[in-house]
Amino acid sequence: MPVLPDRITIGELAMRSGVATSALRFYEERGLIAAERTPGNQRLYPRPTLRRVAFIRAAQEVGLTLDEIGQALAALPTDRRRRSVTGSVSRQHGGNASRGGSRTWSGCETT
Repeated sequence: MPVLPDRITIGELAMRSGVATSALRFYEERGLIAAERTPGNQRLYPRPTLRRVAFIRAAQEVGLTLDEIGQALAALPTDRRRRSVTGSVSRQHGGNASRGGSRTWSGCETT
């Protein structure tokens, strides 16, 4: 598979993440992901957005709301340092990050 450029289109993000473009636009409206715009108003997402979308999908699978996911994403560092967000999410849910078992999210990059 070819190496991805630093910025990817919404179509490329949708194809690689398995998430519909309409859902990606919704995540952007909710502030979960962010895109830059070209002079032609095309969305370009930083490559680490793929990890954010994977995190969003996994968090939804274990029953977290988009508000809870947004709080967890906001707790991530912006300088790409590895950090576990289990503690942040776990504290919000009485010690059970996934409501069904323990799961650690580390190495997630933010935009």
